[in-house]
Order: sequence, then C-alpha cells, then structure tokens
Amino acid sequence: MSEEALPGGKGFFGWEGNLYVWCIMALNMMLSWVLSMVENFWDMHEIERAVKILADDFLRMEVEKVEFLEMPTYEETKVSYERDYAPYAG
Repeated sequence: MSEEALPGGKGFFGWEGNLYVWCIMALNMMLSWVLSMVENFWDMHEIERAVKILADDFLRMEVEKVEFLEMPTYEETKVSYERDYAPYAG
C-alpha cells in the first residue's frame, strides 16, 4: 500500500492527508455552493407547502396560492424609524 493511500500520510501536493480526503473536501465545497444557490427557492417552497398543509388540516381551507410579502431589511427599518419616529420619541 502506498503512503498516499494511508490516512495522515504525505498526500496530494504535500498536503497532510490523502487524495480521497482532498476530493471529499472539494466536493463538499462545490455542494455548499450549489445548495446556497437553490436554498432560497427550497425554503420558499417548503414554507408554501407547510402553509397549505396547516390551512387544510386545521382551518379546512384549500389554499391555491401563497404570496410572500417583501420585508424591509434591518437597515431600511432603522432608516425609516430614524426619519419618521425618532424625532417624536423624545
């Protein structure tokens, strides 16, 4: 068995480990990138699915479409507060 095949041996380009571990790390990085790209869609899909299930089970309503509201970011909320309410808050 070669030294490169042993865990902890001198491996790919002198890296401590072996080619198998390096490939797993690279695959993990690529998978993380792909998941981050589709994560927002999956989250919205799962929320929509959960709303439909809850409405059907507990309210006995059939929901055809779930609409998502645009929520302001923290920064937008802070600016709005400082502009509209802070002068009157005292």
